[in-house]
Amino acid sequence: MNYKDQLQRHISFIKRSCSFYDQGDKEEALRIAVSLRVLFHDTSKSTSLLKHLENKENVRILSTFGVKNPDPLKWKSVPVISIPFLIDVSKHSIGPLLDRSRSIDFINIDAWWSEVVMICGESYSRNDIILSAANQDGGAHVDSNPNYKTTQLKDGVLKFDATINGVKQTIPLVDSHFPLLRQFGYEILNSPEIMQLL
Repeated sequence: MNYKDQLQRHISFIKRSCSFYDQGDKEEALRIAVSLRVLFHDTSKSTSLLKHLENKENVRILSTFGVKNPDPLKWKSVPVISIPFLIDVSKHSIGPLLDRSRSIDFINIDAWWSEVVMICGESYSRNDIILSAANQDGGAHVDSNPNYKTTQLKDGVLKFDATINGVKQTIPLVDSHFPLLRQFGYEILNSPEIMQLL
């Protein structure tokens, strides 16, 4: 197996899916999730591509957000919200930050994978979002009984009130994981140490 060719393949998948996402095909975010799972996720039964390449411990990845020093005790006692995407109320939509993020850091893969990137009632790490999309929301598998976090991401972690044609409505910002996955794709494609492995 040529692991370098496989890395090139999955980086190409991510590039293509990011491009299609930006053209309006938001569900391409699920394909980004699958490639990210292939690149980084290790279990007792499967080995990530970066581990096969023997570079998982050495490579640093761009992080454009992350809840710095999150305190889980505060989430339970005080309403804490950290939502890392752009909200367009007029279009009832959310989008990725891309290069508009104020946070830029390069961190190792394990830190990147487990970094908390959103708090809205619950904390959501990159691996929560990636594995929810890939393993439960149809990226690679569809789960008939998705977990709480997947359900929240699908149904919308945020809702807002709007008046449309004189009628007040509560509108959920559904598929909250899609812009986050697009942002993760941006991070990978802008990580020089990943690109140097190609």
